[in-house]
Amino acid sequence: MRKQRMYTRTLPAACRHPLMEWTKRGSRQEALPPQGRSADHLSALITFMLLTLCMTGQTQVAATQLVTYKLQHPDEAEKGKPFNINVLFTIEPEWYIYASTGTNAAQGMIETKVTFSLPPGITMAGRMEMPEALFKNGYEVLEGKDIAMRQSFYAAKAGSYEINGKVMWQTCSADVCLPPVMDEFTAMVRVK
Repeated sequence: MRKQRMYTRTLPAACRHPLMEWTKRGSRQEALPPQGRSADHLSALITFMLLTLCMTGQTQVAATQLVTYKLQHPDEAEKGKPFNINVLFTIEPEWYIYASTGTNAAQGMIETKVTFSLPPGITMAGRMEMPEALFKNGYEVLEGKDIAMRQSFYAAKAGSYEINGKVMWQTCSADVCLPPVMDEFTAMVRVK
């Protein structure tokens, strides 16, 4: 029996801070007391940094809504027999992520990666199976639903194992690329 899990990152829809209140009221003097020229510059710098962080966070939310992934793995496996962990991406229409081919990275793009941290007793069986890439806007990309990256493993002995992993991708359209997203996951597998 395979277990499907959906991992998404949710961030606040809006960032609020007292130093940014002037943007709502229309007058910076209402929110910031007069403290001299250097204090005003420092306050302006802090406000700029907070606005930048807020906008980056909102972009991160958009990126995780445009691309989601689910992890598929067995709850149980047999010692000495291979089992798979699948990472399945779903990408909204008109958006794509960069395929892990090496050619995108050579052009400065952030390729989609899935990496694993294995406990003692678990080994990878061969290379990761990658989906077929499409050629779009001069790059090799992945788009659509249930785009699978599959890695096979073997267990040397019986026991319960925690396999940790990371996934990273960059969401793009024909017009814009969003900041990259990185997430971590854990697959629990009991080996008989």
